[in-house]
Amino acid sequence: MTRWRMEGLLILCMLAAFSLPLTPAVPGALQVVTAGPAGETAKLEECREIRVQFSEPMVELGRIPDPVRAPFFSVTPPLKGTFRWAGTRLLVFTPDPAQKLPYCTSYAVTVDSTATSVAGQHLEKPYSFTFKTPSVRLLQAEWYRKTGRYDSPAVIVLRFNQPVLPQAISSHTALRYARHDWKPPEIQKEAMERMSRENPQAFVAFQKKVAQTLTAVNATAPVAFKVAADWDKKRFKPGDDLVVLETTVVPPPQSQLLLELDKGLPGVQGKATPETPQTYDLILEPAFFVDGLRCYEQCSVEFYNEIKFSLGVSPDKVRGKVGVWDVTDPLKAVPVVLGEKAKEEATGDEEETGDRSRPSVSFDTLGMKLKPARTYSFVVKGDLTASDGQTLGYDWFGHAVYWHKSAMTSFGTGHGVWEASGGPQLPFYARNVRALDQWLQPLGQDDLVPAVLRMDGWVLNAQGIPERGATRRLPDVQPQERPLKIVPDAMGTFGLDLSKVLNPEGKGLVWAAVQGKDTLPMSVYTTKETAASLIQVTNLGISVKDSPLNTLVMVTTLDTASPVEGAEVEIRTVDNKVFWKGRTDKNGVVIAPNTDMRTRLKVESWDMTWVPSFVVTARKGSDTAYVVSDWNEGVRSWDFGVPFDLEEAKPLLRGSVFPDRGVYKLGEEIHFKAILRSDTAKGMSLLPPGTKADVVLKDSHNSEVDKRTVTLNDWSAADWTVKIPEGGALGSYSVTVSVKGQGRTAYRSFLVAAYRKPDFRVDVNVGGADDVAGATLKGVVTARYLFGSPMGGRPVKVTFSKE
Repeated sequence: MTRWRMEGLLILCMLAAFSLPLTPAVPGALQVVTAGPAGETAKLEECREIRVQFSEPMVELGRIPDPVRAPFFSVTPPLKGTFRWAGTRLLVFTPDPAQKLPYCTSYAVTVDSTATSVAGQHLEKPYSFTFKTPSVRLLQAEWYRKTGRYDSPAVIVLRFNQPVLPQAISSHTALRYARHDWKPPEIQKEAMERMSRENPQAFVAFQKKVAQTLTAVNATAPVAFKVAADWDKKRFKPGDDLVVLETTVVPPPQSQLLLELDKGLPGVQGKATPETPQTYDLILEPAFFVDGLRCYEQCSVEFYNEIKFSLGVSPDKVRGKVGVWDVTDPLKAVPVVLGEKAKEEATGDEEETGDRSRPSVSFDTLGMKLKPARTYSFVVKGDLTASDGQTLGYDWFGHAVYWHKSAMTSFGTGHGVWEASGGPQLPFYARNVRALDQWLQPLGQDDLVPAVLRMDGWVLNAQGIPERGATRRLPDVQPQERPLKIVPDAMGTFGLDLSKVLNPEGKGLVWAAVQGKDTLPMSVYTTKETAASLIQVTNLGISVKDSPLNTLVMVTTLDTASPVEGAEVEIRTVDNKVFWKGRTDKNGVVIAPNTDMRTRLKVESWDMTWVPSFVVTARKGSDTAYVVSDWNEGVRSWDFGVPFDLEEAKPLLRGSVFPDRGVYKLGEEIHFKAILRSDTAKGMSLLPPGTKADVVLKDSHNSEVDKRTVTLNDWSAADWTVKIPEGGALGSYSVTVSVKGQGRTAYRSFLVAAYRKPDFRVDVNVGGADDVAGATLKGVVTARYLFGSPMGGRPVKVTFSKE
């Protein structure tokens, strides 16, 4: 039979910790050090407790009366509630939660001079302070047009922190225009010249609209309003904290409204009013203008260009209001016929509302197939309308100069595999490059590791660890200049003849690079670095699975995926030293033992994946291939739902540290015990006898209480004793154990509290007929007061846990 017995239940009375400013006490006199809340509070929750802290103990720890009474404490207007001592100096009064405090109400608290400390000291005079529950405060202000159009009144929705009366709020509210900054859109010089030639009235209309908008921007007059009888109640749910106003005039677009609530703003529950006025800026919708093009000069058809508007517009409406001309020849403008518009993916909001308006529309969306090395002129008709009904009101002209597509060379930087059966011509790509330099350098097996580091931008520091550095990615041979026959703006495929740097069987390792040097005019060379690559021309494929315990290498052919028997496999570290050699068996597999090559670099576990630590080569006859440890492409373990953590390649500390109890008082001794193990690649093991473990004990303020080093015994365990300081902090303490050379730590927390003598005890007896899995257990809970009377009718909570 299994039996648990709980001999008693400790009723813990935690001392609350406050960061309160202290004032020096007058010798021999009791003082109130601090009290709160004070002044106007921001939320009612701040008034849930009234706190008074004295300069010396007012009650004895362990002898706090229950219930607590404080006849020297009074509140006006009176409040029902209860007192408690949080420690020996802090008196807390909690108003009755059944009677919620009203808003907009001032309270005065007095601590009478009859307050007496444990030492018999009295206050020299009564101490008083006041606080106020939150007055009416505006939390949020939003606006919208009554009909959704720009030419309808503005509806202003105000949300307050408490119940209010709309008419009372309205009588203490003022609304006026507010002057603000606005910069009119600019029209390009070339577009302005064309506008003046082809449509002089368009410029006049533009200037007129700018002037009208500036009038709205600089307005400061009052704006008449009323309490709204109706509004969008689906968007703004009615409530006693909501006030909705409506202008009786139509504020023009681009204007700004200043909402002012005066200091007399009344509430419903009390008479107190805000100490300061409240203001809120309401920025109305912009006036409808074309803001211009995303790109004017050196534009590229590779990147999208767009017409930008100050307001949302429908792409379908813009499509019918845009004209495009090819003006590459200034004397002959050729109209561009709009093709089929591009399909657009609708967002969730558009699908729900049907609104496809947006503040910019790309040329691709409009079906404009613009060509490189051309100059285009654009016109947006003045009768284009925005989503809110505003009309553009003037014909807008724009001008854009497109260059050739970017010049580039590439065959994939980094490392490449070229199957030997593909022949000696290695393809690379080039566009708008009329000439380039090319480098080809054969690599022997001893040259490979230094070339890998240089290609990938690594240098070895003094400790032999790779670090990022500025390295020359070009081979150490002289380049050859080579002209290219290109078609402007077309991607061309060219070949590098590797036959002179490969062995007679057409295989080998080659360092190749190309760099454009003569680009097409009006074409920018975008490749910042030389296009370089380490190429293995081979028929061997290598698969590697490494761990600190061993590393498996499998070699197969690329053309048939057949295992390669007898391949010479070599593992080299980043300092180009041979770490291990071996040969594959008939299955093309070989296993290298004791291959702790990643952790030896002493880098962070995350960097283990990205910092190269070794290179594996395979050679069969005249054929050679390689892989590098920082290659991360292809199939990964999590593709199969199997995570991995390279930190586990290091020894990890496992185990438990625990105190002899779960709760302690200040000044008590704690007996700790730690049982530790080392989790290694070869399995779990004891730490050697005499191993030193560092122990840190911290209190609830994260301050060190104790720091020491303990020695592990033959069972990889240790025990020690710590005394909690008499004047220490209360709350949750933590102990951490770490061992040098072991990843992670052992951790445990426990409680330090002040508590009083229990008033009752609870006994729990649990057992079953059979002490086996699956047996039914029966529990009996007996509770009684310590003075002998049973505790009947009390609630019982049962919990079960296992570890």
